[in-house]
Amino acid sequence: MEVEPLNSPDAVSLRHARHAARTRSVALTSRCAQACGERSRPMIDITRPPSPVPGCAACAELANRREAAQATYDRSAEVDANVLLRQHQRREHRA
Repeated sequence: MEVEPLNSPDAVSLRHARHAARTRSVALTSRCAQACGERSRPMIDITRPPSPVPGCAACAELANRREAAQATYDRSAEVDANVLLRQHQRREHRA
């Protein structure tokens, strides 16, 4: 069995067809979201810990919990506090 080179007309056509299908899929998903009235959410940088909102007792408590976990090198508890802080901020501080 012979392997077809990557630059053969059939291989190039297949790559173009796959790209076109992916593009149509993304466009369709976007149109569906717009038709349903959904708005896109801003991207969240999960590589950085969330900052507590000034004056919010719940944010301060979760930030303190995260700092305590960091002090004891408890990475699991630190991540848990970050997740809870992000969830709280999404529920309480987003308009």
